[in-house]
Amino acid sequence: MSLKYNFIVVEGFDGSGKSTITKWMCEQFGYEYHKTPMGLFASIRNHFDMQEVNLVERFCFYAADCMRASIYIQKKLKEGQPIILDRYYYSTISYHESKYPGISKLLPNLFTPLLKPDLILYVKTSFALTKE
Repeated sequence: MSLKYNFIVVEGFDGSGKSTITKWMCEQFGYEYHKTPMGLFASIRNHFDMQEVNLVERFCFYAADCMRASIYIQKKLKEGQPIILDRYYYSTISYHESKYPGISKLLPNLFTPLLKPDLILYVKTSFALTKE
């Protein structure tokens, strides 16, 4: 099957349905599923959520994971494997900017060298629906 998009990112806030949509697309269209933070970084994210970690440090952590994901995805795409990613750096920027306006300006051009997706889907939902 020839795919129009080799690298798709699904973005949105927690609970918006990103994972559900992403997994469905993988099943339907043969994409390889990945979620950031990846691997062991995911367990560290859980630690951040339970502790009050400085937002600048948290932002840098997420940026580093996005860099790691970008390198991995480039490798997989060269092998011919289409990828769909549940959350990338757009959600990282949105989340941190909502908590600390201007935080992304502390490290200008941080995300510039990262692989850009062919398509970005932004999942938007109401707070009431997300809470359900």
